[in-house]
Order: sequence, then C-alpha cells, then structure tokens
Amino acid sequence: MTPDAHDDLRRDIKRCLAESDLRYGGPPAASGAPSCPECKSPAARPLDGTRLQCRACWAEWQPPAAPAALCEPAYEPSRLTGRMSAAPAARPAAARAAPATHPAGNATGRHTATTRTGKRFSDTAEPQQPAPMAATGPPRDGSGLLDDVLAFIRRFVVMSDEQAAAAALWVVHAHAAAAAAATPYLALLSPEKRSGKSRLLEVLAILVPRPLVAANATEAALFRALAERPGPTLLMDEVDTIFGPRAKRENESLRGLLNAGHRRDTPAIRCVGEGSKMRVERFDVFGPKALAGIGDLPDTIADRSIILAMKRRAPGEPVERFRRRDVEPQAAELRAQLARWAEAHLDELAARRPQLPEALDDRAQDAWEPLFAIADQAGGHWPETARAAAAALSANRDTGEEGSLGERLLADMKTVFDVASADRLSSADLVAALVAMESGPWGDLYGRPLDPRQLARRLRPYGIVPKSIRLEDGSTPKGYTADQFHDAWRRYLSRGGDVADGDGDETPHQDSDVAAFADVAANTGVPSKADEDRWDAMASDEVGGGEGDSGGAA
Repeated sequence: MTPDAHDDLRRDIKRCLAESDLRYGGPPAASGAPSCPECKSPAARPLDGTRLQCRACWAEWQPPAAPAALCEPAYEPSRLTGRMSAAPAARPAAARAAPATHPAGNATGRHTATTRTGKRFSDTAEPQQPAPMAATGPPRDGSGLLDDVLAFIRRFVVMSDEQAAAAALWVVHAHAAAAAAATPYLALLSPEKRSGKSRLLEVLAILVPRPLVAANATEAALFRALAERPGPTLLMDEVDTIFGPRAKRENESLRGLLNAGHRRDTPAIRCVGEGSKMRVERFDVFGPKALAGIGDLPDTIADRSIILAMKRRAPGEPVERFRRRDVEPQAAELRAQLARWAEAHLDELAARRPQLPEALDDRAQDAWEPLFAIADQAGGHWPETARAAAAALSANRDTGEEGSLGERLLADMKTVFDVASADRLSSADLVAALVAMESGPWGDLYGRPLDPRQLARRLRPYGIVPKSIRLEDGSTPKGYTADQFHDAWRRYLSRGGDVADGDGDETPHQDSDVAAFADVAANTGVPSKADEDRWDAMASDEVGGGEGDSGGAA
C-alpha cells in the first residue's frame, strides 16, 4: 500500500469512528487523556484497567496513569438506550389487580383473531366443552336418565329405535368406562353423505366426558392424545379418508392402534426421546371411541364396533334444528347427571356379569357386555331394550354375508351341499354352482370367475384340500366331501354348534339361485372332460399332490 493510500485509509477510519461515536453514544477521549504515541490521535478506548487502544491506528499503549474515565466501558447501556436504564414507575394497586385488556379484546392474554365469517379463534387450545355443572342431591334413577339421553339424541338425528338405544347406552358407557374391561366402538357409517353422521357426533360431543373431536388424525398425535389421563372420548369423523379405498397404506399403524384400544391393558409401545436419551414408553390407548365415515371400516375395527347404518333423512322425518349454543345448557345438566350416576354405580357396574345372548359372536359379546351391565343396573325396560338392540344390530354377523370373503365361501359351499343333498361333489360342479349365484361374488372375482385352482387356494387355510372322490357314475374326479367342511362350518358359521353334525338343519346363507342345483350342470355350461382334467391337475399342483397330501393337511 502506498503512503498516500495509507493516509486515505486512516482518514476514512477516523471519520467512521467519529460517526460511530455520534450514533451509538461512544465517548470522546476524556479531557487530559494522553494521545496515541503513534498517530497522536486523542481518540482512545480502554482495553483493561491499565492499557488503551487508539481508535485510529489501533496501537496499544500503557499510559503513565490512566484516568478513571478511560477505564470505564466505552458503550454503556444508558447511552445506547437513553432512559431505558431508569427504573419504571410503580403501577397503582388497582391497575395491578385488574386484568390487562389486549387489543383483540381477550383479557386472558391469549392471542385471538377473527375469521372471515366473524368467528374468533385462539392460538391456545380452548376446551370444547364447558365445565360440567355440579349435580346436587342423590343420583337420578338410571332408567329415567337413559330415557332422557335417548330422547335428547332423537331430537336432532333420525335413527331407528335400536340405534338410538345403542347410542344412549354408549353415552353412559363413556362416563363409566373405568368399570369396563372392553369398550365398544360406535361406528356411524352410511353409503352417502348427508346421512346424519357428523350431526350425531356433534350431539355426542356435548353429552360425553372430555370429548376429543378429530378428523384425519395421525397415529403419532392420536396415541399421545389418548394416553392423557383422565382419558378423552374420541369422536373421529371422516374415517373414510383414513381407511377408504383411496387411503394410503401407512395408515395401517393407525388401524393397529385402534385395534389395541378396544381392550384394557393393551398399550401402544413407542420409543421417545433422541439419541442416548431415547427410551421405551407405554401409552394407554384404551377408551370409548366413535368413528364416522362413508363406506365400510376395516374388518378388524368393524369387528370391535357396534355399527349404526345411518340413512339420509326422508322428507317426512322432521328433526329439531341443532344449535349448540342453545342446547348446551340442557346438555350440560344432563351430562352432570350422567357423571354423577356413573360415579355412584361404578363399583356395581364393574362387579356385574350380565347375561350375554348366544346370537352374538365372541367379539360382539365383548362389545355389548358393558352396555348390558349399564342397562341391568338402570333397570326398567332397559335390560330388554338393550338386548333387542344387540340382536338387531350385531347378531349373526358371522353368516358369511357380512363376514370376510372366506366366511362367505364357507357359507355358500354349505348352501350348495345342502341343496344338492349330496355328501360329495366334484370341484367343477362346486365351482359351477358358486358362479351361478347372481348375488355372490364368485362370477366376477377380481376380474374373472372362480376356478378350481382359486377354490383350492381359498379353502386351504381352513384345512380343506381337494382329493379324489368316487361319484355314482364311477368317475373319480378331484373334489370335496361334506365331512371335510363340518369343523369349519361349526367354528366360523354357527353359534352353539348347530351344524356340528352336518345334518343340514341350519343353513347360515340360503341363496335362491341354487334352488335347482340339479339343473346347474346342464344349463350353465359345465366344462368339458379335458378342461376338468386340466383344472384338477392344476388344483393338485396347488395343494402339493392331491389325494396323497390331503390327510396330512387335514
């Protein structure tokens, strides 16, 4: 750098330092302070208690006796902020006692805003339910209380008598869930929108304790919310977006979470924390839940549910307009009475072992048992009303029509054997009869009709495999005998072993399409002998050798 450029740089530095002193309150050199021994500049800053630094050339030196003013910090807070360092005046006592009023009008200090519709919301979660009213006096009569709940629900939702009774019992169960070992899910399903599902959830939300209204919740958020104690009552809408045909497969973990929350002491186990602080925690997800959506639920969730098939309101079915702000006082009083009744009878409900109808399968009995206990404890007409509702809503769910595709196949196979009055049938005849059922799925199963190979594959999980059979005409095609199905029919289709002997007295699924089974072979185009042999060979390959392996598989 040339000497001229060095001098220009020094002048620029001096000017910048001077402007900095004016802008930020930096002090000029104290009177009588020694100048820089290098550039003779009087601008110096203290480095410590004894040394100084030149503001122009950054030279450091130690004066013979540094003035006290130079040893103070160059930039004091009072100089930077004016009077901010001064103590604020004390507020009057009355002003301290009164709550501060914020610009948005929220005296609590929570941030609020206004939407386009004029509704105000807060960035802090507000309770969806006001504090329950304190019920005074002894608990009400349980039967009359249930009657009031049922009448309150039917004011706003069109439902059948059995559906309304189930909903009323479920509301009481939500208050008394601590006495139950299993909780029934209330499934509000409909084929179309505008069928009252969301309205029923809104009515339930003001009757149940600690409602957690959610739509399209993630699994990570849901198991943490359900693990809070006291536990919430989950009211989940739009479940078709989670489990519908267009839903993503990653929601399978959410389905497992809901499956686990049906019974007590079945927690969700997750790793929480980060790095070396990661640990395993148990989250209790048990609690009452209501799920609403269009279409069907996954089989495992539907099996744990009391399904209310909602229908759109017809023109001749008037209901009262639901305005929450108007009915909330009535619902709050009813909710308080429900809480008081449940608390008073909690031990008695836990000790009850109600009579369970045999028409219900095991899972349905688990679901209805706490509701039967409530109905028996309430007395009056409710024990009979509850069991009539269970018979109408949940009985005979395992007849194949409402069950899985495998159960439907077992039921239809029994129908074919019963109508044919035969103890053995070839695979080709069975397939022809199944495909002939217009109401069955076998004529168009994933784009093609059922064939002997698919039939063998679908029956194999039940321990049923094709084998060589001898028919009356002396032929020995591959087929099945009725006694191969007796155990599966007894276990998967019947309550109480009505078909254990295979006598055909009870037909779980009767289809009129096979009433004339004797004419099926002649009128439905039974394949040729060559096709039958080819299919039999394919079925034998599928099960690993046909007759020789049938005994081991059975």
